[in-house]
Amino acid sequence: MNNNAQRPRSWDEVIGHQAAIARIRRMIERDKLPHALLFSGPGDIGKRLVAEIMAAQLLGTETALLEAHPDYCPLSPDGAQIRIGQVREIQRIAGMAPVRGAFRICLVEPADCMEPPAANCLLK
Repeated sequence: MNNNAQRPRSWDEVIGHQAAIARIRRMIERDKLPHALLFSGPGDIGKRLVAEIMAAQLLGTETALLEAHPDYCPLSPDGAQIRIGQVREIQRIAGMAPVRGAFRICLVEPADCMEPPAANCLLK
């Protein structure tokens, strides 16, 4: 069975996170979206799902097609940690103009897996 078939594809299908979703929607509607958002909390509660739905909406695509979008850059650990070279590559990509539309979205997950030099590099 395809697990993606059961995943929510829009914010209206997400259970929970209503306050956070409402806040994100207001920021988007008012064109007041900051350059970065931090989704924090216990594991496996849907933070990544909400972030992916937001990314898909901003990029004008479906969540199932997000990984193939040229302006979507997911960053996950190389082994046990996110390494400085990975962060530098994301910074290089983020510095370019979007290929389609107005946004380039980088999803760093889980951010607490960054090795210290990678975290320092991202913060600079």
